[in-house]
Amino acid sequence: MASRSRLRIRLRSVVLGLVLAGVATLPAALPGRFPHTTAALVYVLAVLVASTFGGFPAGLTASVVSFLVLNFFFTLPLHTLAVERAEDVVALGVFVIVSVIVGSLLSRA
Repeated sequence: MASRSRLRIRLRSVVLGLVLAGVATLPAALPGRFPHTTAALVYVLAVLVASTFGGFPAGLTASVVSFLVLNFFFTLPLHTLAVERAEDVVALGVFVIVSVIVGSLLSRA
């Protein structure tokens, strides 16, 4: 019974991470070009909130989903997971590393 309860809690955490990353993606639907640096900060905020309220599973889920969505909607070429410029590869790598570390630390606090 206890393992079933833990599974539900983890599932809720993962869903929370998905929802928060999805909410952070809403600016991509706005008309005009939303700067990718601003989008990255919004995604870091989503990871922080997910980690605070859902723990590590939520933070990790939000980090990975945010990384993929940031790449898909905000880096050239748009709407693919390919990356055109080397500096964008570095920025995406730093983003995912920082968001996982910060989410992990915050979920332990």
